[in-house]
Amino acid sequence: MSHQPVCEAGHTNTKGVSEVLPRSVFWVFGDGYKSSMPNPVHTFDNNGLSDSVYTVMLYSYSLDCVDTVTMKIKVNRKPYAFNQADQAKACETAVSFKSLAQRAVSVKYYFGDGSSSTLPVVSHTYQPSPYNDTNYQVTMIAWSAAGCSDTFVRTIVIPQKLSVDFKDSSLVLC
Repeated sequence: MSHQPVCEAGHTNTKGVSEVLPRSVFWVFGDGYKSSMPNPVHTFDNNGLSDSVYTVMLYSYSLDCVDTVTMKIKVNRKPYAFNQADQAKACETAVSFKSLAQRAVSVKYYFGDGSSSTLPVVSHTYQPSPYNDTNYQVTMIAWSAAGCSDTFVRTIVIPQKLSVDFKDSSLVLC
């Protein structure tokens, strides 16, 4: 039986390996699900606070013989991505971001204007529009030590850059 490590709500391809083609097989995934397909694809969930381990059993039936193979599959808990961001204040274009990701070993911000950062705490300056408020979609991706990821998306509004100008067009004649 072969598999690869999976992240929360990930799936694993299961495949039995045998020198003799069995008449039938029966899979028990250890999470309440079962299958009689030869090579099923199964999704494991991990809603706990830590990694989960499932014991998968493959029963292979051939004539009057039964063979059983057992394998443990570890389902890594993905990190929980969340960040704290200040909303831009009037006349200010710098926004501070702070990662509050749990179980994350690294993060990456995409600021929505083509730039990015891998710092967990960062300040980013946006260019305001002279015509209207501008919305930027900021994405933060957090990765766990096992390589699992979670994504958090937030919209930041940068206020319009106000510029006041006038021309004195009055004509004074003496």
